[in-house]
Amino acid sequence: MEQKLVPFLLISVFIFMSSCTISPLPPIQASFEFSSGGAYHPSGFGEWQIKLQEEGKLSITHDLAGKVTEYGPYQLTEEKKRDFWELITAIDLPGLESSQRPGNPDEVRYTFVLKDRSGEHRTEIWISDALSDSHILALVEYITSLIESYTKQKPVIK
Repeated sequence: MEQKLVPFLLISVFIFMSSCTISPLPPIQASFEFSSGGAYHPSGFGEWQIKLQEEGKLSITHDLAGKVTEYGPYQLTEEKKRDFWELITAIDLPGLESSQRPGNPDEVRYTFVLKDRSGEHRTEIWISDALSDSHILALVEYITSLIESYTKQKPVIK
């Protein structure tokens, strides 16, 4: 009887596990930073900076030609934290290369930084290169929505 029960249990566990959705967790002891660049850009939109801690603490800063406004910190809901880390994970910062070409006139450069146990992964990428990548575009759109939601400001970052 026991020998017949073991395969049944294994198959049941396999079916249960394959039906579960496993969300990527943030790297252990991780933080993420984003900068839109352009604090002194002639367009006058300024630079937005985001800092996210592993536990979901979010800080937002806007630098407009040296006039700095800080927002937060805010505590993200579990859902927003999970969604944010999924988008960060999707761009694969440790494998994402910085732009090698010179920038176009008046083009700003995004900066992405992931700090975790393995070190600091920093990528600087021109906006036109960044927005041609669907994963980066999705992350930037999510960051834009968080800025709007928490600061009640309409950021121009793309």
